[in-house]
Amino acid sequence: MVEADTSPDDDEGLSETSSTARHAPEFRPGFNPAYWYAVLGAILLGATFWIPITTANRTARVEGRADALAELLLLEAMATAPVDFTDPATAAMLYGRLVRRAASNSVYVDDIELLPPQADVPAITLRNKHYVVQLRPSPQAAPTTIESQDLPTESLPLEVLAWPLRSNGPGHGAFFYPEDAEPAFTRNLQFGYHGLEPPNWPRPGHTHRRPDANAPWHYRDFDDERWLLHARPVRRPASP
Repeated sequence: MVEADTSPDDDEGLSETSSTARHAPEFRPGFNPAYWYAVLGAILLGATFWIPITTANRTARVEGRADALAELLLLEAMATAPVDFTDPATAAMLYGRLVRRAASNSVYVDDIELLPPQADVPAITLRNKHYVVQLRPSPQAAPTTIESQDLPTESLPLEVLAWPLRSNGPGHGAFFYPEDAEPAFTRNLQFGYHGLEPPNWPRPGHTHRRPDANAPWHYRDFDDERWLLHARPVRRPASP
């Protein structure tokens, strides 16, 4: 009969194995710090792409609305010219026509409001959440003579300007729609047009092309702001 080997050496090996098993660290899935660092890094990396893209999309949407409102306001004013800037009924009528036409062109209009006129300022001014849109007479002259012109506003062409309501808002550009020149826009980096105070407005006539501005698709105005034409002219080859 063969007896089981119960030597002390075997007992010691079994005891060491049991002790090692008791003191081995327990694996807990989901609590690996490296895993969570990797997840956090991926979230931060995604945010660096998502935030600029979202901001750019919002800026484009806000500026696109202001651009559309400026163009539509000029079209409505030209359709009802001459415009009596002293008559509140005329301002209310143009406001109603603008809202109707903008809504029919899928432009958001729920936040547009007509502002009360300012003394000695022949203009019809509206605002939405982010932009000021203003219709006014449009003199074309050097800055030294614009303010001194004594012409009835009905005899002058019209212009519509749209500029940001706040200097730190989502919209930055300004938009210019004159009756007698090409529509243009600016990134608004030189003068920084903004707000409802006249000193921060683009002055009537000052956003026209200066006489010494000869570039076909951009120009400097009388405030030295650089404007880009909406429709860049096509250069045609010279006739042989």
